[in-house]
Amino acid sequence: GYVFCMCNVLTNKDFTVKISPANNMASILHCEYEILCKLQGVIGLPRIISCGNEGSYSAMILKCLGPLLDELFDSCCQSFSNYTITVIGWQLVCSI
Repeated sequence: GYVFCMCNVLTNKDFTVKISPANNMASILHCEYEILCKLQGVIGLPRIISCGNEGSYSAMILKCLGPLLDELFDSCCQSFSNYTITVIGWQLVCSI
């Protein structure tokens, strides 16, 4: 599937859209949706705004958690300090 960062032109708020072919109900996106529904409210996981099918595609709309890690990496001249790496690692460990 594909992941896009989008902006609602009416509210000026960012959100994430995940799109994949709607082959069947056992699609990966549908499975991810089921899991995220059960985990709603867990810190570090995005809140689901909507999910459904449009034409031959399935789409899930999620609340953005913050800037993309890739964007942060680029804004730091593609080099994180040891402190930043430690903080990211600590956040990952604490979310388990």
